[in-house]
Amino acid sequence: MLETPASFAGTSKFKSESENRRMALSHGYTGRTTPVNVHGKPITDLSKTGGLIAALFIFGNQMAERMAYFSLPVNMVTFMLYVMHKSFTDSSNAVNNFLGISQASSVLGGFSLLSILQYEVIFIDFCQLGWQQEL
Repeated sequence: MLETPASFAGTSKFKSESENRRMALSHGYTGRTTPVNVHGKPITDLSKTGGLIAALFIFGNQMAERMAYFSLPVNMVTFMLYVMHKSFTDSSNAVNNFLGISQASSVLGGFSLLSILQYEVIFIDFCQLGWQQEL
């Protein structure tokens, strides 16, 4: 019978060089993720994790984020109207310009980071990942 590497999944006979390098760099973490709880102990019964309750938390978080994002312009216009005593057209124009500039700057910043500073960003992310694993 011809034995495949899948039949030796538990042994170290078929470890590649990249797995050895990954083990050395990440202090034993090989990329095969075992879910853990907040105390770092492995979760044995995965049927009790995730599901509808986790999805409701995610949807609730997204809903709160959207409400906060869309209420910001209303609060800014109200502040400019009643506190700064600007006209409605001036305050709505200023808020519209502010939101447009913030959207455009995020797109331009993302483009510049991905095209110009690509390797520097990857290096910084790698350094932060290594720093977080030491903690």
